[in-house]
Amino acid sequence: VNSTAGLGPVGAMGVAVAAAAMLTVLPALLLIGGRRAFWPFVPRFGSEDTSRRGTWRRLGDWIERRHRPVWIVTALALGAIALGTLTLDDNLTTSNIFRGEVESVQGQELVNRSFPAGASAPTVVLVTDPAKVDSVRAAAGESAAVAAVGASETGEPGTRFDVTLDADPFSKQGYAAVALLRDDLRAVGGDAVLVGGPTAEEADVRSATERDTKLLVPLVLLVVFAILVGLLRAQRPLPTAAPMVVGNSNRDSA
Repeated sequence: VNSTAGLGPVGAMGVAVAAAAMLTVLPALLLIGGRRAFWPFVPRFGSEDTSRRGTWRRLGDWIERRHRPVWIVTALALGAIALGTLTLDDNLTTSNIFRGEVESVQGQELVNRSFPAGASAPTVVLVTDPAKVDSVRAAAGESAAVAAVGASETGEPGTRFDVTLDADPFSKQGYAAVALLRDDLRAVGGDAVLVGGPTAEEADVRSATERDTKLLVPLVLLVVFAILVGLLRAQRPLPTAAPMVVGNSNRDSA
């Protein structure tokens, strides 16, 4: 989806600008502002190092002693929690995404009461093979997803006609109806049949967005994890060798 792909350069520029500000402007501001920037814990020369005490210090020391069990248990717990994203469904559509009442939704509800729900946004069927037009129209009329079939119009790309869906064109039922209609029409028309219109477009966008979400979110998490591992990895200090004591050569020889 182009909207998702466009986030890449924008996000990269945002990170670059933030990095440039942190490396240039922030140090300058800290130098100008002095120690007051660290209020209320203003460091002073010779003052106690508060990082060596407190709850977080004790927690860090405890984790350091048990680092392997901690990361294994944490990874398993986060993995179990993340399993819910595999079936995530916010159930939001164009018709129910608004928090308040809007005229477009009210109008669609009125249409649903007295007319086929899809009358407000007909679905367009294009048949590029003239020999298959009649069979495709017949299949559209017999489809369980269609309430009515409109008149045909012929142009350079082929023959088009509108169909009115039974379901609300901007609901999950409407998107499912588009998938059913495509299956019914392509069973007789093959690749010569294209199904478009507002409902089909939004159904395709939702499908592509769902794919992007399942692909990009894990990739982003893996990249962030790799960066954190690279930045925060710790090495244990080498043990300090005991100083060699050189005794008095005359006494040692004695």
